[in-house]
Amino acid sequence: MNIPKISNLVSYISPTVYRYFLSKIPPPTARNLWLTLCSLVATQNLIVFSNTQITGNAITALLVWGGALICMEDQLEELKPKPSLISLLLGSILVVYSLYRTSTIFNSDSFLYLLVPGAGFGLTMMAFPIKDTFKLKDSLSILCLLPLFVVIQILVATYVTDDLSLLTAKFVVFWLGVLGISPIQLIGDTVYTTGGAVQVMHECNGFEMIMQTVITAVIFLVAFPLRSRLGRLFILCLSPVIGFVVNSIRISLLAVFTSLNSQTGHFLFDFFHEQAGSLIFSGITVFFLGYIYLSVLERELPPLIDS
Repeated sequence: MNIPKISNLVSYISPTVYRYFLSKIPPPTARNLWLTLCSLVATQNLIVFSNTQITGNAITALLVWGGALICMEDQLEELKPKPSLISLLLGSILVVYSLYRTSTIFNSDSFLYLLVPGAGFGLTMMAFPIKDTFKLKDSLSILCLLPLFVVIQILVATYVTDDLSLLTAKFVVFWLGVLGISPIQLIGDTVYTTGGAVQVMHECNGFEMIMQTVITAVIFLVAFPLRSRLGRLFILCLSPVIGFVVNSIRISLLAVFTSLNSQTGHFLFDFFHEQAGSLIFSGITVFFLGYIYLSVLERELPPLIDS
């Protein structure tokens, strides 16, 4: 049987198809080249995050990069990069260093979080003179949330992690009681049920989910600002509560799965604890926060006037 060569198959494609696909490729303008470079830098950074950091922190990095894009979306159409020679040189050095240093990270390294705003500042200087970098101040401020997240994480791990784990365990007991699961026994940060137990360790006490919700709230406030101070304060105070409650529900379900003491229970526990199932609850927190935020935002909008 003769198998046609790839070159022969390519020759069968009509010039019209070539022109169609070529027409979909954006022209190599300064704007498109800069956006392509931004995409490559963000993609490389996120790949390293997903390969070297825990899942919760990788999701946080994805939120931050996505938030930075959302905050500059209104400026993309009119964006015309015109850096000065000095800003182009300094920005290129920052971007190249960020790419190189990120590529050398193969395990958990806090310096990775500092490279994110560093790369952001470098990309900004490659688009504007140094005196005009404030034009992307919203996106840069979102990128700076990532190193701030690490600082808060260290403080929580030092002073608050045990209390947060105990509080989460108490809420797990509460949710199990709501579900009617008994007998329930709480010893320290471990919740015992019939046929199983679940320990709320510092990796599962909800800090990552709380911070993800707070960062999402900050992104909303920067990209779609509320006018009233009371509304902004309400969202900032509510966001960690949503993250904590949703995570406590997740741990409660894990306790239910352990009590099943079956192959199905073990599968569900692994899926919602270590695999992609944990991302479902991160999505739930963002959904609830987004729904509440839109409700508050709509209350601040002026009423429609019938013409």
